[in-house]
Amino acid sequence: MVDVRTTAKTTLPDLTRAIFRQRLIQRLTAANSARVILITGQAAQGKTTLAAGLARQPGPACAWMHLDASDRDPMNLFRLLAHALATSLAQPDVSAFLRNPAISFGSKIGSGRIAEMAGALLEEITARGPVRVVMDGIDTLGGNADSLAVVQRILDAVAPPGCLILVSREMVPLKLESLRIRRELFELTNDDLAFSTEEIHRFFLDLYGLRLEDSQLTRISQLTDGWAGGLVLVWEALRHVPANQRGAFIENGLPEALRGERLNYFSEAVFSGLNAATRAFLIRSAIFDTIDSRIAARCLQEQPAEDAAAILNGLVRQNLFIQQLYDPKTGWGYRYNQLFRDFLLDKFHHTLDGQTQRKFLVRAANLAWDDGHFEEAIRLFLKAGAFDKAAAGIKKIAMGLSAQGRFADLSGWIE
Repeated sequence: MVDVRTTAKTTLPDLTRAIFRQRLIQRLTAANSARVILITGQAAQGKTTLAAGLARQPGPACAWMHLDASDRDPMNLFRLLAHALATSLAQPDVSAFLRNPAISFGSKIGSGRIAEMAGALLEEITARGPVRVVMDGIDTLGGNADSLAVVQRILDAVAPPGCLILVSREMVPLKLESLRIRRELFELTNDDLAFSTEEIHRFFLDLYGLRLEDSQLTRISQLTDGWAGGLVLVWEALRHVPANQRGAFIENGLPEALRGERLNYFSEAVFSGLNAATRAFLIRSAIFDTIDSRIAARCLQEQPAEDAAAILNGLVRQNLFIQQLYDPKTGWGYRYNQLFRDFLLDKFHHTLDGQTQRKFLVRAANLAWDDGHFEEAIRLFLKAGAFDKAAAGIKKIAMGLSAQGRFADLSGWIE
């Protein structure tokens, strides 16, 4: 059984509530000789949305990979690549690679051997046609992860019109200089990602039905530097201002409203503007990596499933630091922006007493267990300090994970 987290990590984000940035998409699609596309920028600068928009453009098929710290392990990254290719392409058979005898030895065979397996897999796939591989959040691997050898091998295996698309908050420690010299590297930086005045106009009009004057758009651009997260904060401030006072507020009141938020864009400015039920739901649902509204409602018990879905969809409509995901097998799911989730988890630990925290975590773990999502259950049991139940879960799936070479996950849980 594929871990539900793997399914979420290989599902393209929904772009229903996103601004299509044609000027950037055109630049990216014109870079048809690039082996690597590198998109770097600060948090909430629209990097993931842009990459997902590019992935939906005509051209080579696209395998989507949303990375996290667990992918520092080479075998985890290899398996994620295999599932991303299987999910995104027209029925590629990756089973032979996942049954490779070396799989059972996992990271013990060395990152170099796993990297060669990844290269062989990708070369077999690309022999049938070009492919684009997106690695969103590659900065979460860190600068010395063993799995970077796998990324480097994937880079070597792709060829135009296919490419490797890397999305990161910082420069990645890969050998890219030779690509830059050969003009096989295309880069978009934080400055490139800044919203233009025209895009700011469309942001407020298309997402919120708010038409602003040119002078107001220019002022907002000056105050935010075109930062997407800042535009959301501007909306949160403007939505409470009467139309006849909007111009004066943008000129004189908005600078104070945004002060300090450029460094911590989801401080109380956004969170405190939500109603109490929504705030409570956000804090408690942050325990989930990917949120299913039905499971969240069963776990939290404060709201029925339709209310939980309404809260999540409301956040999507307001463009408030949430990604909407769709999987044909499980339906709609949601993932909070990682920094926003960190903010919510801090609230979880500081506003709920230890007993309440444990209650929610154990309840969520039991629900995951009943649904057959044993890995998710183990993670939640461990967070709750329910080590006896976590140990029972590890015993149940240890043989299966060993056969998959996932010793790093097993040893991490045991430690």
